[in-house]
Amino acid sequence: MQIWLIGHAAEDSIKTDFDLRHKNQLLLLFSGNSQGFIGQYNGREEGLYNLTNTQHGIFVFVIEGVFEVQNRLLHARDGLSLQNVASIDFEALSNEAILVLLETPLQSQPA
Repeated sequence: MQIWLIGHAAEDSIKTDFDLRHKNQLLLLFSGNSQGFIGQYNGREEGLYNLTNTQHGIFVFVIEGVFEVQNRLLHARDGLSLQNVASIDFEALSNEAILVLLETPLQSQPA
């Protein structure tokens, strides 16, 4: 899987290894101005993510399985973008469910 963030030059590219055998927790993929996490969860396991900056947005992407995120049902390959939140809660509704969380600064909109 590759994640590209606008504003990051090629020399800023990083490769991260992670072990999904560590279940029911978010594993850090990268950090800096933006942060990325991945986690594999068993069914009915819950999680909470507190944003490091409430001026940031959060994007949730379900790779595998089914999650309920902020009271919204997300299936594999579904994504959800949220702004103006301090935290998000989620619950895996299937076994071996995998999600990715990306916290990034919001881009200013042209006037």
